[in-house]
Amino acid sequence: MKPYVHTFKTLKSDYFYDVNKNSVVPISSELYNYINCILAEKTMPELSNSAKQELDTLYKDGYLSSNRVKRFEHPQTKYLDDYLSRKLKNLSIELTQNCNLRCSYCNYTSNNGSSRLHNNKQISFEVIEKALNILRDNSLDNKEVSIGFYGGEPLMEFETICKTVELSKTIFKGKKVNYTVTTNGTLFSDDILNFMEQNDFMLVISLDGPKEINDLNRKFSNTEDSVFEKVIFWVERIISNYPNFKNKFGINMVIDPRQDFTQYSKLFTDYPVLNEVLISINTVDDSNKVEKYKQTEDFNKKSNYARFLAYLNFFDEIEFKTNHFYSYFYNQLISKMIEGFDTQEKLDECFAPSGPCTPGEHRLFLNTEGIFFPCERISEIPEINMIGDVVNGLSTEKSSKVLNISRSQFSNCQDCFAFRGCSNCVKAFDNYDNDKDSIKVMCELSREDFNYELVGRTIMQEIKEI
Repeated sequence: MKPYVHTFKTLKSDYFYDVNKNSVVPISSELYNYINCILAEKTMPELSNSAKQELDTLYKDGYLSSNRVKRFEHPQTKYLDDYLSRKLKNLSIELTQNCNLRCSYCNYTSNNGSSRLHNNKQISFEVIEKALNILRDNSLDNKEVSIGFYGGEPLMEFETICKTVELSKTIFKGKKVNYTVTTNGTLFSDDILNFMEQNDFMLVISLDGPKEINDLNRKFSNTEDSVFEKVIFWVERIISNYPNFKNKFGINMVIDPRQDFTQYSKLFTDYPVLNEVLISINTVDDSNKVEKYKQTEDFNKKSNYARFLAYLNFFDEIEFKTNHFYSYFYNQLISKMIEGFDTQEKLDECFAPSGPCTPGEHRLFLNTEGIFFPCERISEIPEINMIGDVVNGLSTEKSSKVLNISRSQFSNCQDCFAFRGCSNCVKAFDNYDNDKDSIKVMCELSREDFNYELVGRTIMQEIKEI
């Protein structure tokens, strides 16, 4: 059997990543070519004495093993019941599937039928009360819990938010309760903001770039008014008039890779107030969309240059004094790049790809019908995504299937070099029932991302050693 490794190059050296060891190893060019011949099942060249010695040393140190996982089981599987019955801490509540906007990339607005659709469904307060009781009873090991309000547009159901907060004060007596609302930012009023400030809410507001880009994708359902102008008005008002939100206020920005990348940066120059708040930036997820958001060559060039500037900023070669967009966009990536690998001896016989998170450990999503899902990012349609309901509680058996979704792809995952760096969870299977090949696309993207991570981490280490 072939060694379980992946080869790659930097400008400085040749390397292989050993999946068993979870380690990157520099090697000679001769050995690099030799290993590639093995992986490609080509005729192997005769090695020089020095290369043979190098290879023998690697074997003695446990590298280049052909060991593979024999059975998939996520290591957290045996703790699932404990997490679901004692350690819950975050609940996101879908108050409505209705919205006053019709954003082009939104799952509710335009998808291939495998995700949500806009409608007038609203959650009943009876369902919320049952869910809060489950959160209370199953969070015994946590001194605080978090409740998030989600949509659709949750501020369309502000009265329900108020009632939920009041009820939670009774249900969670003795625990600290944190509240978050994820909103499109167009329906605020001073009464709403006063209530949220008094109850220590975290605000997450959507703003997708400057006016011409934001309003291209984010539109009101029944008017031609500018969404951007409405949102930026409230952002500036919140920062000016509600100082208690200073550290509890964030912007969620979705980047459209078809647009001019530099225009996003210009937003932070034109509205410097945005440099004072937390920013979360992601590119459009078009996996379930009818319309695809293919990255342009211009976007790729400009975003790569911005990444270069972000690295220079990290190494204190330049400073983003008045515009933090690039650092917001790349900070998480760069932080990950400077982390070392947690070296192991080898993969256990029973293990699983790294993609899925433990249901109930970080978050839990409740839809309008009272059904629980691992998080709000996944589709509400596939039955595999449903891990319980407010009547019967959370199911360890169903949650285990979500956590071990990779079992269905055992033959593909067993040889994949991105096994330890896989980013695919149950969300990658949202469209699987309609298109069995859709998972292949997600796997290829995951491998590309992990290869980029390997190269990036290695280059960062090379720079640190200079």
